[in-house]
Amino acid sequence: MEKNEIDFLKELSLSYKRWEELFKNGGSDPFWTDGDNLNLVRNHIIYWKRRIGEEKPELMESELYKKPIPKKMSNDYMARSNEIRIKAKKVLDSIYANADYKYICSHYFELTDEEKNETKASLVINVVNGYEKSLLEDNLVELRRLCNFSFDLFEQTKLKVSEKLSQKTRQLCLF
Repeated sequence: MEKNEIDFLKELSLSYKRWEELFKNGGSDPFWTDGDNLNLVRNHIIYWKRRIGEEKPELMESELYKKPIPKKMSNDYMARSNEIRIKAKKVLDSIYANADYKYICSHYFELTDEEKNETKASLVINVVNGYEKSLLEDNLVELRRLCNFSFDLFEQTKLKVSEKLSQKTRQLCLF
């Protein structure tokens, strides 16, 4: 095979494997459902079959070429949806129990709007509210993102809020 020649069967095989992996285990796309991505990979399979038919018709006799094209999926399809819901609920529960988050919430209204933005306290509150809404609306794409949640922002924000509040206390003491 020449260096620039495409291995059509290899590309077709990779597309089928990708489709099967997405269907079984789901993906990690932060903005699109597994159904959207499955349909995209399905289009790749159709593309490679078309290319084989046009450029390498001798490959049309292979078992891989004769393999059926996967069915078109609902754009709402999400693999392991119950697993996503359960894990997201656990993460949300651990957010509620997080000491840094509790601290931010308990002191949120002591901050000015500017301080809320400066310390990212507003961001923390809005992120958690967004995840709560996603759970209520069963938005599995958002909930899948929640499953990979990191508490780093909470710790950093708590430190910034604490610093702002201690500055206010020091200023009050001067007067």
